[in-house]
Amino acid sequence: ITVSNTLLCQAVRKAIAHLGHVQVDTISVVLRAHHHVLGCRVPAYDKSMLHRLQIKDRVVLESWAHAAAYLPMEDYRFTLPVNRNFKDKLDSWPDVDKRLKDDVLRRIAIEGPLMAKDFENDGKSYTGGWWNHKPAKRALERLFLEGELVISHRLSFQKVFDLPERVIPDHIDKTFPDKSDYARYLMRKAVRSMGIVTPKQAAYLRRGMLSSVETAAKIMAEEGELIECQVGGVTREKYYISKDMTPGRITQRIKILSPFDNIIIQRQRLIELFDFQYQIECYVPSHKRQFGYFCLPILYGDQLVARGDIKVHRNRKVMEIRSLFLEPKCPDIAHEKWVNGFWEFASLNNCHMIESEQAANLPALLCGPVDTV
Repeated sequence: ITVSNTLLCQAVRKAIAHLGHVQVDTISVVLRAHHHVLGCRVPAYDKSMLHRLQIKDRVVLESWAHAAAYLPMEDYRFTLPVNRNFKDKLDSWPDVDKRLKDDVLRRIAIEGPLMAKDFENDGKSYTGGWWNHKPAKRALERLFLEGELVISHRLSFQKVFDLPERVIPDHIDKTFPDKSDYARYLMRKAVRSMGIVTPKQAAYLRRGMLSSVETAAKIMAEEGELIECQVGGVTREKYYISKDMTPGRITQRIKILSPFDNIIIQRQRLIELFDFQYQIECYVPSHKRQFGYFCLPILYGDQLVARGDIKVHRNRKVMEIRSLFLEPKCPDIAHEKWVNGFWEFASLNNCHMIESEQAANLPALLCGPVDTV
């Protein structure tokens, strides 16, 4: 079946809307996190689809959620409280000289969208002689966090900054939400994307919002929008689901997840609901690693069943599986499902071959060409 690029772009847009945000990360051992997350959910996903939604259609915005992320454009107003926190210096990120920020804003206002490299010292005389790449890059990042600039798009993963009025469409609501509206937004977004959540999980890394989200959840339950529920074995906090929640169809497929996937990112929630303790080990000293430098969680149906250390060699179009560790409770999964899952991930990474010398418990079929599976 051939599906048009337009329909696939719509599917990507719906995936971002459902998830609420898709985290951006710089690590590129395999496909970068944002493409990885979307590729796990949208068959035949291509990186150009996200680019189109951001630049041509202007329905997706790169902003700051709990971290840098792609969000639905219509959620722009709910990025403003985060911007205000940065403006009020309620963060640990380094600030820069106001004169520097003013000059950066002036250049972008006059010249149009610019990248950090556009501020490299070119021999011109700028204010005070400070003008060079590093201070300007810090100013760009700070202005972005404060909401004075937005990211128009990326070129070769480098951010292109512009003024909000030239990027945010006129029809988008730009009013600043009060704390109650913001708390309801966070709770709705969390319930939609994760199904069952606590207020603490909904307020994850949102400074000063936990109490307001707890209050919002309670009111939303009293109004009938949410239902308070219990999770077997987890009694410390109240969980909530949507009153409209219906059991979904669980696809029995192997899915190799990003460490920054929305399912994975809250590690304590993983332990409580999935009994799965996970840590990305690229930040761990090599002698302390248990599972490998870039160990990825592996989902089957509604269970996290394994983890594998995987690296993509782009110049050779080869995906290397350095290790595979099955969880103690891993069910008996058909050989073909493992094969299809790994080849699906190889295809997403534009690889035509899989290598695995170290993973002794991997199915032997993984070493065949992609079109034989």
